[in-house]
Amino acid sequence: MTALLDSVAINRPPRFTRDDWERLYSDHLALPQQLAANWRTLARTVADTKRVEQLHEERGEYQSIVRGGIDQLNSFAELCRHLAANNSPPPAFLAEVELALADVRGFHDNLFAKWQTLDDLYALVVQEIPVPTERLKAYAEAHPIPQSWHDEDFTGLMPENETNP
Repeated sequence: MTALLDSVAINRPPRFTRDDWERLYSDHLALPQQLAANWRTLARTVADTKRVEQLHEERGEYQSIVRGGIDQLNSFAELCRHLAANNSPPPAFLAEVELALADVRGFHDNLFAKWQTLDDLYALVVQEIPVPTERLKAYAEAHPIPQSWHDEDFTGLMPENETNP
């Protein structure tokens, strides 16, 4: 009889627990930071491997990846809106998800508005390359400010109540 009952048993999905919700929620809230961190890593990698031109050729593919993050977070936001539909005022988690969605959209819009040409991409990549403080200090010591800069008279450029130091 057990074999017969097993043959008609419904294959139920695993039970969704509070831990599952919290993991799903935190994973989605982390998407803006993940996309930004992934961009920094990608920019540094293409700079180190001299593949900036290749990334520019694949701009559409990278944009699809970022849009995939937007779509994923938007789907989660829709679920949250549905769950919060009968609550007044809306629960705090909904505002956090909406903010994360706005952040991801802002990341996309900001990056791809600035990145139209290969030169644009080079400028964006350079911004992601950190210059060590020691290297900056050494450069400043090797290239001091010209004395003429110190001798400039900025009086006409300052508000009336201030004087040139």
